Amino acid sequence: MLTLPPRIKTEIMSAHRPAELCAGAQAPHVADASHASSDTALEADALSDLTVRKLTVDLAAGFGRYWHSGDAFRTMYYNALSMSFPVGEQSFIDSVRDALPLLPDDPRHDRLRADIAQFIGQEATHRHLHEQYNAQLARQGLVNRWERWAEPKMRLLWRWHAAEETEHKAVAFDLYRALGGSERRRVLLYVYVLLMFSAESLAQTALNLHRDGSLFKPGTWFSALTFYFGRDGVAWRCALPMLRYLAPRFHPEQHGDRNLAARWLAEHADAWRAIR
Repeated sequence: MLTLPPRIKTEIMSAHRPAELCAGAQAPHVADASHASSDTALEADALSDLTVRKLTVDLAAGFGRYWHSGDAFRTMYYNALSMSFPVGEQSFIDSVRDALPLLPDDPRHDRLRADIAQFIGQEATHRHLHEQYNAQLARQGLVNRWERWAEPKMRLLWRWHAAEETEHKAVAFDLYRALGGSERRRVLLYVYVLLMFSAESLAQTALNLHRDGSLFKPGTWFSALTFYFGRDGVAWRCALPMLRYLAPRFHPEQHGDRNLAARWLAEHADAWRAIR
């Protein structure tokens, strides 16, 4: 198995994030996931604006087979993304954890270290909840090869995930920059990850539709075309944000509305509780 240097792993993960975002029971053992002591967690909590939360949504009760507006394609597309998240979130955790020892022991990096600890906690929570989600997909007969009209608890899950991704969108990027990562390598790996993730997501969506029996229905293909290329399609909404990542002086904090995420979390405070 190929072992990548921590800096390269961190770069791949920071490049993966915009591709992932455009393609949205028991709490996890966050302290174990971050290998951080309680003192470290308290210190991170004091320095960082990030909060590790547990979403109080019951996925064990199951959800509708076509939970997104009764639409097979849209549902299976988001199901495909969820299938990639447990491995993807663990990869984010591993990459920043492996790269952290390379960060110079400088007071200027104290805030970044605190953000990394909270980032790991948030990603561990995402991984745990999507594992529950995927267990329900398995019960529906879907096999993992690697919103507005959605059911309320599924809409809640996806928007909570998106809000927290908005909160910590710059953590891996800042770590990569602090370790001296180059702009050229960042852009090259971004293009690679974008193509790879898009192809894998499409393949998993097709597999889900095939096992569901809806792959060759005309309505499925019509839904796919409107989803990607309709008036408000994903292709048009994501093209410009994805191109922005190629800019030489790009930084995640230059784009996206952090206040929108904070406002959503505040409006839905009854749906989650802070872990740390």
